[in-house]
Amino acid sequence: MALPEKLNDWLEATIGERFRSSDLAVEASTRSFFRIETDDSSWIAMQSPPATERNDAFVTLTTVFRDHGVATPELLARDDKRGFFLLEDLGRRRFDDVYRNFEQPGHIPTIEAVFARSIETIHRVQMIPNDYFEDYTDERLADELAIFDDWLLEECLAQTDRIGGRFSGELIDGIRAVPVRALHRDFHCRNLIWRDDDIGVVDFQDALCGPITYDLASLCCDCYHTFEEAIVEHWRERFRMSFWPTIDAATFERAFDYTAIQRQLKACGIFVRLALRDGRDTHLHYISPGLARIAARAAKYNALAGLSDSVVEVERAWAQSS
Repeated sequence: MALPEKLNDWLEATIGERFRSSDLAVEASTRSFFRIETDDSSWIAMQSPPATERNDAFVTLTTVFRDHGVATPELLARDDKRGFFLLEDLGRRRFDDVYRNFEQPGHIPTIEAVFARSIETIHRVQMIPNDYFEDYTDERLADELAIFDDWLLEECLAQTDRIGGRFSGELIDGIRAVPVRALHRDFHCRNLIWRDDDIGVVDFQDALCGPITYDLASLCCDCYHTFEEAIVEHWRERFRMSFWPTIDAATFERAFDYTAIQRQLKACGIFVRLALRDGRDTHLHYISPGLARIAARAAKYNALAGLSDSVVEVERAWAQSS
């Protein structure tokens, strides 16, 4: 994608010297990102349409997170009316790139180092006062489950069984069994950057005050990468013992699993919506592994046996339709 002309003109005036640009991958939003480079400097330019994106929250939370020790990019310049932003470049080693190289002998960082630093960052976010954030309400959790029903089941597969709605009460009750604190809300491998001194964190403008298992589930049950279950169990328990030892293990595990299921149901619906509504089929190949993860995690619980069985059937129908 070429650098838009108006953004290019604004950057020329802001930087004051010639630069090179390259586009960066984007997630499920209307924003565009570009790496801007001169011979001795590098920045990130973001084009974020004010009509569709929460730019005010982005500006506010940039300061909130940085003030509380979370390495979000410094905001260097902005044009609020047009949604142009010039940001600090936190680096090129996104976690999805790091994950792909874990099995190479002598790979640095190790999985131990990545997860240890990641759970410390999650806890750092959780220590930000709740007052800075809106609540992650039951209604919002249920609405997100409806995305799965509306887009993957109804729009794509022409199915009338609203699986997310049918199990929303059970899932939300399980999620609500743990305390609520500040959360990033999209703490996955494409929003995390490995740095020598810290983890860079981006895409934080949708942060809320919600269940303490949410960011941990986003990390361990990533929509774009599947970890062995033994790794998930180890880091789930290490997080609990390190930061929330007064919560019993069974309650925490159930809340973690239910959170992961809710999040991945939402993600599968969003991936279909991106294709059908927005003409972007970039995420469709993540749906099958996502459905498999949902079914496997739900199968651990008698109360979610019907959910697991239903998602297995959806996975089959999806495979036939693809």
